[in-house]
Amino acid sequence: MGFQQFLDTHVVMDYIWEIFKGVSPTIIALITIAINYRLGKRKELKEQREKDIKELQDKIVGIIPYIVRNGAYLLEMIQNASNQAEHDKFLTMYSEENTQMLTVAREYQAYENIQLIGNCDLSKKCMDKDVLGIVSQYAYDLQDILDWYNEKAGHIRYCL
Repeated sequence: MGFQQFLDTHVVMDYIWEIFKGVSPTIIALITIAINYRLGKRKELKEQREKDIKELQDKIVGIIPYIVRNGAYLLEMIQNASNQAEHDKFLTMYSEENTQMLTVAREYQAYENIQLIGNCDLSKKCMDKDVLGIVSQYAYDLQDILDWYNEKAGHIRYCL
């Protein structure tokens, strides 16, 4: 007995088969659409996460020139300790650059906190990286270097 003979013999199975033939492409299409939607959503979230991480990295890179200039002004200030006018000029430049560096670090921290709201994966990756704390510690370390130099050189302490 072939399949067609089976359907001719069992009329109910013939009706079920006809309904299945009509509905199955629609069901398969709906399942395919659901799978593609889910995969597309995951891809979109992954791309957004990568974009957010790239933006945060760009913000961090923006802090580096301030760090370099701040250290350079400190060195110039130490090298010109015997010339009060030059020393004061570099002290002013150092103070302004230090303030600007910390302001940019605070802006980064605010931006990072805004980006991390609702983004658990990114939050876990960035949780132990306190950029503002690192930059603030750098500023304190530079001040400690200046204090140490003034103490060793026997100069008057120049404070910020």
